[in-house]
Amino acid sequence: MVFRSLNRTFAGMKRYSYLFIFILFLSSCFDGKYDSMRTGLDSLNMLNKADRAFFVEDVEPFVTYFNDHGTPNDQMLTYYLLGRAYHEQHEAPMALK
Repeated sequence: MVFRSLNRTFAGMKRYSYLFIFILFLSSCFDGKYDSMRTGLDSLNMLNKADRAFFVEDVEPFVTYFNDHGTPNDQMLTYYLLGRAYHEQHEAPMALK
């Protein structure tokens, strides 16, 4: 009887340990860098909407980051902003790439 209750206790602990490992894995996948990069991308997008100038050097870190970590919409927005930065610097051939 004691062994059955111990087996149930260990089975419950086993379930919780799998859950803990899964939560630990998920927390390691998401870092705080995405939030800060997304905030920076939103600020560049607001500059674009306000028709304010920004430079290619401002956009390039976002392009490299969101190519690996972003959604397709994030990637499209970064390339659009990169094209707008090239256009503002009167580099039309680079803006078309």
